[in-house]
Amino acid sequence: MHPAADSAGEGMEERVAPLPAAAVLTVWGASGSAPAAGACRCRWGGETVCFELRAEGAAPDAPSLMIDMGSGARDAGRAMTARCEAAGVAPRAVALLSHLHLDHVWGAPFFDPFYRAGSDIELRCGLYDDPEAFEADMRRLIAPPFFPIEPLTFGGARFSTFPVGAVFEAAGFRVTALPLHHPGGCMGFRIAGAGWSIAVIGDHEHGDPTADSNALALAEGADLVIFDGAYDDAEYPAHEGWGHSTWQRGLAFAAEAGAGQVLIHHHLPERTDAQLDAMATKVRETTNSADLAKQGVRWRLGKGGAAEL
Repeated sequence: MHPAADSAGEGMEERVAPLPAAAVLTVWGASGSAPAAGACRCRWGGETVCFELRAEGAAPDAPSLMIDMGSGARDAGRAMTARCEAAGVAPRAVALLSHLHLDHVWGAPFFDPFYRAGSDIELRCGLYDDPEAFEADMRRLIAPPFFPIEPLTFGGARFSTFPVGAVFEAAGFRVTALPLHHPGGCMGFRIAGAGWSIAVIGDHEHGDPTADSNALALAEGADLVIFDGAYDDAEYPAHEGWGHSTWQRGLAFAAEAGAGQVLIHHHLPERTDAQLDAMATKVRETTNSADLAKQGVRWRLGKGGAAEL
């Protein structure tokens, strides 16, 4: 169930601690394109893509691993600051950015730890060879005239790239990143602990043989796969080339990968709770190992697999 990439392998930075035996994943945002709000979208949540992974039982000063900083990062940052302030420590995190489309960085200007003295937030993106170019793009985005102040200059942010295809360490987890199929580029991730793994596949449009092979390599045998299923098969032809896949493709992909559980994410902002309920019913009727990703839900990952908390 766990490919060689999850064992101590080539390209792995020197470790100073064992991999976590278990971790908790929090879904801070599972929507895509733009945040969705209102009475018609209150149960599933409408924040855009942001996930947080923490080792189970980690001390408050242990770093979180963030995957993307969509609008859900605002609530994630507030929770992180509250946890750290209660313990008298400064926030620490590593944020892996799959790409810089707005729905994946909406929350960065409002990420509270950027405003806290002593915080240490490392932003990493594999679409750049030069970390200075990555930093320049992020600073340009979160500054006038697009934002009134420049929180990335307050001292808590660091910028780096990561090696595509190699295995590297981030916030105590073992990570592999490979390119997916999306306009402008996007990175998919496999994140592993001791005897478990999760794959985040999105944004991704099926149909490119190399990118599909990359996605499959990342997801092979994973305990949990988070897959971009923005559309259903009937909607997809009108959106071909837009960089997203379907929930039906996601379920077939997870089955091919031998994954334990699959969560469909990147919900369109125009979908209502009732429409997402109907989609979730179809997903669950297809297989009992799949569901839609829901904002606010936490998942435990360990040697026993993935389980919703």
